[in-house]
Amino acid sequence: EVYVHDDRARLVQRIDPDGAQHFKSYDAKGRLTVEQDPLGAVTAYQYDDAGRLVALFPADDEPTSYEHDNGFVRVMRRGEAVWKYERNDQGDVIRKTDPDGNITDYSYDKYGQLVGVWSPDHSCHRLVWDERGQLIEEQLPNGGIKRYRYDDLGRQVAREDEHGALTQYQWD
Repeated sequence: EVYVHDDRARLVQRIDPDGAQHFKSYDAKGRLTVEQDPLGAVTAYQYDDAGRLVALFPADDEPTSYEHDNGFVRVMRRGEAVWKYERNDQGDVIRKTDPDGNITDYSYDKYGQLVGVWSPDHSCHRLVWDERGQLIEEQLPNGGIKRYRYDDLGRQVAREDEHGALTQYQWD
């Protein structure tokens, strides 16, 4: 592959081994405004005055628009479909409503780590963290449990999946 950058070190062209070319364009503020794939399909991006993405115009799908509140996406629309996001004071998503009205709730601990995801079917995916902020256990909605272990340097040394299969890692 060949990568071409402009004088501001932004990727403007990628040439695949087969010769297919991808192009990118940016506005004066350095924001991606247009992408073109090897078949000529163009995706355009639009931003508000604060630099937030407010619209995406893909070549092969309906446009997507974004509404922001305090710097975070609050509403996303694609055609008639609407996704809504409620956030806590830290900006973490605490509730997501999909276009069909299905609600997914999220909860966090005092450190801002995700500890639970409640799906529309009322099942729950729980996450357990140690005092170092490392994920040590996932309690899956189906009752399965995944476990993780770390060495004193915080590197993952073992992972046990919900079926009991153990994967171990060694570091040198």
